[in-house]
Amino acid sequence: MASGIINLNNSGQTSNGGYLMGKVEWSASPNTETNKSGGVVRLYVKKASTTGTITDPTTGTWECSLTVNGENLSQKVYAGITADWVLLLEKSFTASHNSDGTKSISIAASVYGPSETAYSGLQTAGSGTAVLDTIPRASTASFSAFTLGQKGTIFINRASASFKHTLTYTFGKASGTIASGVTAASVSWPPPTSLGSQIPNAKSGTGTITLDTYSGSTKIGSKTYNFTLNVPSSAAPDVEPLWARATYYNTGTAAASIAAFVQGYSRAQVTFDASKITTKYGATVKSYKIVCGNVTAKASPYLTGVLTGTSAKITCTVTDSRGYTASGTINLTLNAYKKPALSGVSLYRANPDGTPNRAGLCIYAKATMTYSSIGGKNSCSLTGFYRLQSGSYPSTGISMTSGTGKILMTAAAVTTTYVAKIVARDSLGNTAAYEVTIPTDSVALHLREGGKGAAFGKYAEADNLLDVAW
Repeated sequence: MASGIINLNNSGQTSNGGYLMGKVEWSASPNTETNKSGGVVRLYVKKASTTGTITDPTTGTWECSLTVNGENLSQKVYAGITADWVLLLEKSFTASHNSDGTKSISIAASVYGPSETAYSGLQTAGSGTAVLDTIPRASTASFSAFTLGQKGTIFINRASASFKHTLTYTFGKASGTIASGVTAASVSWPPPTSLGSQIPNAKSGTGTITLDTYSGSTKIGSKTYNFTLNVPSSAAPDVEPLWARATYYNTGTAAASIAAFVQGYSRAQVTFDASKITTKYGATVKSYKIVCGNVTAKASPYLTGVLTGTSAKITCTVTDSRGYTASGTINLTLNAYKKPALSGVSLYRANPDGTPNRAGLCIYAKATMTYSSIGGKNSCSLTGFYRLQSGSYPSTGISMTSGTGKILMTAAAVTTTYVAKIVARDSLGNTAAYEVTIPTDSVALHLREGGKGAAFGKYAEADNLLDVAW
């Protein structure tokens, strides 16, 4: 309860030094539920003297006025006033407090002495302010940012220990009750993960928390606050085994007919299985990306560059609509590949049994070829060819077996020079070749028929030419 006294001023004295003294006493009690105070104001008066003691009363009709919070009460009161305080007027009041529970009221009072007495024309009057008790209103709350699915604390600065509180939230189109009937100074709240669906494309969002304050069953105020809700990084997509797969891509290359990864020819094409990717809290898959070496692919078809080694690592990433990612690595093993090669090559004029003979009528060929089998998916042919020195090779040669000698020709005239070659060709079209010139038989000096051509060490084969074999 609030109370106070306002002393009034006097104006003038009687001829023997008498004067009036006045005071106002007030008191008020608050009502929390109505946010109002009710009280009473009382007006008192007495006599005093500057020259002696007051003994006789002054009796008559006293004109009294009392104004409380803008409401006036005026009355004529018949009374005998002595040196003791006498209650002349009393007024009750009810005052509505401000929304924050504060309230001050103005009080003014006056008393005029009765006519036909020594105090006629004298008065005591004054005014003042009564500050009423502040009525506790809505409590306040404070908190930090929240994280989806994780406990956070809402602190309540209670306006009164007897108050109860209800906390509610809104977030996007979702709303709910955090707690009700709360008398404690704090509340623990894990924002439900279902709220994530309200922000499928963002890592955080803003909502409101409302604190309603009750006195008993009466709601006396509300406070609403904005809050930030963060989606944790643990909300990144989950991926199952084989969510990303890599297959060989040989299209448009020499290895197009080979169903395997081939070193130096193949690229890898990655495909993603959306059924093995789980996004969280309303997010969706936004994009995929692969990185292999210095090549990055962000759109279908997801192709690497040509894989030049026998192994490769592809980093695959899925990004959800919030920007969170999940990654995995595909490790590839490629079939090693080298172009065909020839070794142990023999190619010369020979006897029918393959023995070398400068005067032989046969052309003998032998070579051993090596090539990359690519797991049995690559093959390689070995073929022998021959032609006149001035001619061209036929389109079809003579099939040979690696490591086994072969007679390519049995009627190689000793007077004619030939050119022969051995070619190894694999399924990718790569070749290894060995070519030699097969000379005529050896003679010291030969004059061509007609005498227009000559040769030393071999047969003359052309007119107007001197040919030397040495």
